[in-house]
Amino acid sequence: MKKKSKNIHDMNYLYKVKTSIEEKDFIKYQKFFINIINKGIIGEVIIIFLAILVLLFEIYRKNIVLIIISVLFIIIYPIMLDLSLKKQIKRMYKNNFRVNNKEVDIYFYKDYIDSQFGFFNNKIKYEDIKYTYELNKYIYIFVDNNLSLILKKNNLKKEVIDFIKEKTKYKRFYL
Repeated sequence: MKKKSKNIHDMNYLYKVKTSIEEKDFIKYQKFFINIINKGIIGEVIIIFLAILVLLFEIYRKNIVLIIISVLFIIIYPIMLDLSLKKQIKRMYKNNFRVNNKEVDIYFYKDYIDSQFGFFNNKIKYEDIKYTYELNKYIYIFVDNNLSLILKKNNLKKEVIDFIKEKTKYKRFYL
């Protein structure tokens, strides 16, 4: 996608990407952010591990009631946590006027990215980007905990992906 815009952006951008974020995209992004970036999954693993230790202890003691309670907890806890997280993320999506189904223009220049969300403009220098993560269907560009870009890979040409890889600290996840 090359230089065909008549807006506030000068004509020196290298690539322009149009994208919009749907609720399912936002949920996947938030789960990735919480579990991978903020290491939120560590707490879940510790709780499940402790529940398994309790289960093993109760099996040793042959306490059937506590064995059943422990097994139910190990099964139900991750499901309830996931449902709670999805509900919270959906609420965040609905309240986020910058994201929910709005079309976003992202311009890639030689030294920076310019993203335009309605009346918001973010000029991001490549050296300010902490990490860029590539997943099977998305590329997440993290500037900080409050600013990131979500790109759908089906909207991107290979040359844009290669450019992003070259300019940022890039990691590939097979998720």
